[in-house]
Amino acid sequence: NQSRFLIWGSIGATVVNIFFDYVLIFGHLGFPAMGLEGAAVASLISEFTLCAIMYGIFYFKRFYDVYPLYDHINFDYEVSKRTLKISAPLIFQYMFSIGGWQVFFIFVEHLGAKELAASQILRSVFGIMGVGTWALAATTNTMVSNIIGQGKQKEVLYLVGKVCKMSFVFTAVVCLILFAFADQFLAMYRNDAELINLARPSLYVVILACLIMSISTIVFNGVVGTGKTIVNLTIEITCVASYLVYCYFIIERMHLPLYWAWGSEFVYWSSLLLIAVWYLRSGKWKGNLI
Repeated sequence: NQSRFLIWGSIGATVVNIFFDYVLIFGHLGFPAMGLEGAAVASLISEFTLCAIMYGIFYFKRFYDVYPLYDHINFDYEVSKRTLKISAPLIFQYMFSIGGWQVFFIFVEHLGAKELAASQILRSVFGIMGVGTWALAATTNTMVSNIIGQGKQKEVLYLVGKVCKMSFVFTAVVCLILFAFADQFLAMYRNDAELINLARPSLYVVILACLIMSISTIVFNGVVGTGKTIVNLTIEITCVASYLVYCYFIIERMHLPLYWAWGSEFVYWSSLLLIAVWYLRSGKWKGNLI
């Protein structure tokens, strides 16, 4: 729960990543110009940096006195089995989530090169929103598990609702800024009038979808925090399936404009929100985790 230490690891990894992106992609300061491969190498170096910083904090802050990690280096079959039982559905959940996203871009590519280029820009909007929303979602996950462990299951819905309000406010502010400066935002990536005109309507669709995402992501991670990960997997499969069906008919069969394609985000995030809310309110998650 001492998440402030994560900031130092993130700052260190980000600074290292930006520096090596600069010198390895373009070949500055005597480094070879590696292009896309340079970006990959920079990412790898930043991950090693993050690992080193986090381990350094753990070691020099003497956290091993409170959390005796070194006293439990032997493989524990029972603990590992119980951990895998909970985490395995999450592994498949992320596979479906990332896989659905990949299929979407394959479909968009069939609309044309301009549509794909515009969509690559629009994808970054979710990264911008994720700065606050995904951080709050991870916090929700942890805090739900924490209060359930304290036997305060009745407070789960109140907690999730409170974080949802914070997430929505943050996202609404960012959305207003993006809406007001839509052209300037798109021009940062490529100052191409045709591309900007193509991407602008889709950007408005994505902005509205992000408002739903700001709530559904929090509620869904509240479900994750209950430890009922098989339920998370089931919800994810259901939502991704509806998302792909929409994409197939709208993009592949009907070849509608790009903003209709990005309307798939409404399908995914709305179905995720409705199912997750229903499950939390049903109380079916209460009881033993394993």
